[in-house]
Amino acid sequence: MSQQGRSTGGRDQGGAFGSLRAFAAALTSLGARERLDGRMTVHFLHIGKTAGTQVRMALKKIARRDQRFRFRAHPHRTGLKDLPADAAYFFTLRDPISRFRSGFYSRKRQGRPRYDSPWSDDERRAFERFEHANDLAEALFRDDADGRAATAAMLSIVHVFRGQAEWFARRGAFLEAQPPLAILRQEHLSEDWGRFMTALGIDARLAATAIESGREHVNDYSGVPPLSERAIANLERWYAADRAFHRMCSHYVETMLDAAAPSDAAAWAVIQASTAHPS
Repeated sequence: MSQQGRSTGGRDQGGAFGSLRAFAAALTSLGARERLDGRMTVHFLHIGKTAGTQVRMALKKIARRDQRFRFRAHPHRTGLKDLPADAAYFFTLRDPISRFRSGFYSRKRQGRPRYDSPWSDDERRAFERFEHANDLAEALFRDDADGRAATAAMLSIVHVFRGQAEWFARRGAFLEAQPPLAILRQEHLSEDWGRFMTALGIDARLAATAIESGREHVNDYSGVPPLSERAIANLERWYAADRAFHRMCSHYVETMLDAAAPSDAAAWAVIQASTAHPS
């Protein structure tokens, strides 16, 4: 598929999964390597701490019941530049401040209970010095030992030091040149997931059950201290580039939602034909 062809469609009418016409074009223009056995390959870029584990679990449930798709859920190290140029892909997105807090406590638990990923030596120093996410965030930019330790901690803790924009390094114009099939916002996961699954022609009840069953892997942070105004201000300063990326992607989703045209019968016909069960 040419980048120009996908770009033109991506700015047309659509929903959270992009335009119906662009989506139909993506389904029909994939290279043979993406349809080896008659199934469509859909790639999931897993940005850390953006509800990715919940989505991965849901995709497994969908794949067991619907054989039209091969979902490839990639590890955290895989970015857009690592995918084929004509790949059909989607990703999840999260508010940078919320993602920081989630990443901090996930690594403080060393990934448990689902994973068991020991601290690095630098992470150990960070968690021995800062008990809570708020402690670390408040210390940022201070001109003293705590401030320097906070900077070191932010550069050491997995999920904290890496911003979401890094998954799209050297692909800054991807929303036009290589638009995704979907951007699922963690704050609106159920709604965005539902629209995406509808576009794929997947049974609504199956889709809803699959994503909700993954909530067992969602952690509860209600017992931890809230972030103070100072902490939030420091984090906004630290994550300024990631905030800009989040705004850019959110604007793209909202623009597509505002221009949605689910009555585009011709595009829907192409989508349904492209995702029909193989004989």
